Amino acid sequence: MKKILVFLAFSGIALAQPMYTDSQNLGDFTSYMKFDYMHFTGSHISSFDGPYVGVGIDWNCRLFKVAYGQLKPSLQLGTGRAYGDGSHLDYSNLELNMRYLYPIGQNLFAGFGAGIGAADVKLQGISSGMVGTMQGSGELDLKLSPNIYVGAQAKYQLATEYKSTGINPDNYRLGIKLGMMF
Repeated sequence: MKKILVFLAFSGIALAQPMYTDSQNLGDFTSYMKFDYMHFTGSHISSFDGPYVGVGIDWNCRLFKVAYGQLKPSLQLGTGRAYGDGSHLDYSNLELNMRYLYPIGQNLFAGFGAGIGAADVKLQGISSGMVGTMQGSGELDLKLSPNIYVGAQAKYQLATEYKSTGINPDNYRLGIKLGMMF
């Protein structure tokens, strides 16, 4: 009986949804633009790097609640061009990520997430093709006003092999983002 009471007490604490002040909430719905440095780490293109730009939206998860912070599904679309070995690689992707954000200070949020996606890869001289991706990320966001935030993010992305060529477009991205909250 004692174990059941302890379990129920901890479950109640874990499932409780506290009330947040505006400074502890990063919005119910946000949209953002991001600017990243992208570097490929996979085979045959490990010297390729370049700029990456993207746009995204995220929203509060209505399916699962967390006891502290916010769980946010995120949809992101981006494109980049990496240069190396005298050629270039065009990379466009669509990602669906789940992010967990939690307040660590006044208007300051830390977070991490993971997701899946698909990318169109076009290496100069080789035709375009799709690859599947999985990614993990960490971020730090600062709420500047009730409706605007800036953030920094690091992301590592694993990708399937590109069209049986032995080229693997695994990459990491380091960047900043500017977002609006609704």
